[in-house]
Amino acid sequence: MRREHRDRTCDPSFVEAIVTRSRPNLFMGMLGFQTGAVGASAVAGVADGTACIYALNLTASPGLNVGGGGSIAAQCGVVVDSNVGTALKCGGERT
Repeated sequence: MRREHRDRTCDPSFVEAIVTRSRPNLFMGMLGFQTGAVGASAVAGVADGTACIYALNLTASPGLNVGGGGSIAAQCGVVVDSNVGTALKCGGERT
């Protein structure tokens, strides 16, 4: 379990789901290991944060585009969750 998951498992405002399943082994079956355990876990909940602007598209390019002379004057954080190198674009001229 990842460290950040362990930090939240005792928090009553979070829930944890653990799923495990036995699955047949294709290649390891030749060595006598007929099945193996596969599992996953997740923790979810609501946490206080300092961000109030979220762009959540993982592949958007740009995920947040502030252009045309626009600006953002936020008294909070801005989260751009795209994994693209051009996830945040600021610039451009007024039209």
